Amino acid sequence: MLRFLKFRLVAAAIAVACVVGSASPAKATFALYMQEAGVNSGNITLIAVGTDFAPNNFSGTYGDFSYELTGGSAHNAPLLSDLLGSSTRITNNDAANAHTLKIFLQQTGYNLPVGPRLSVESGMSGTTNVGGATGVNPIGIFQAFYDPANGGGLSGSPPVLGGMVLSNGPQNGALNGTTWDTGSAVGQFTRTGSYSLTSVATLAMSGSAQLNYVNHINVTAVTPAPAGLVLVASMLPFVAVLRRRLRKSDAVTVA
Repeated sequence: MLRFLKFRLVAAAIAVACVVGSASPAKATFALYMQEAGVNSGNITLIAVGTDFAPNNFSGTYGDFSYELTGGSAHNAPLLSDLLGSSTRITNNDAANAHTLKIFLQQTGYNLPVGPRLSVESGMSGTTNVGGATGVNPIGIFQAFYDPANGGGLSGSPPVLGGMVLSNGPQNGALNGTTWDTGSAVGQFTRTGSYSLTSVATLAMSGSAQLNYVNHINVTAVTPAPAGLVLVASMLPFVAVLRRRLRKSDAVTVA
């Protein structure tokens, strides 16, 4: 019996290793988009596409804004998959007027962590140092999306955001001097195959404002409750009923 139990444990370990090993770390398209009202008819514009971005590959202007060292990376791993974004400087070049820039990062083709139930955690933080009282309005500044069908959500020509399932947010940032932070928001989703992640940073900036930021979406497997705990929890209602019956029986006996 002991040998049979050891055999089953070894077989289970091999099966788990095979599942993790068979899940390819390769990912599909990684893309950077931007959007500003009145620019390109207000449509979402594809800025760059490819593999993980090197930070110094991206600088230029878009509408009323200039951006420097905007980058991102994505990781598809058994314990933690993520989508990371950063910028060393976003500048509203219009000194007299406030404008809003939306920055979209998207990665398709995630197939890890293993397990149908996944947990999503996201957040964003940064600093602002020029323009107005705060430089940036932190209300609704960040949003994390996932698509269990791996559709990406950004589609069409020009692309629009649609077909995505809300993960959490929109997240508000708390200001502390020139620093702001959304803290952490969490959610869960169930998927049956590959999925995609999209982050949306909404930067409502006063005239001449400058800021930098980092943001992230982390995905981990939801740890199921141990079978023993599940069994105990399922028995609790029956235990309560039995206790009530015993109390009634004791009361009758005493009478």
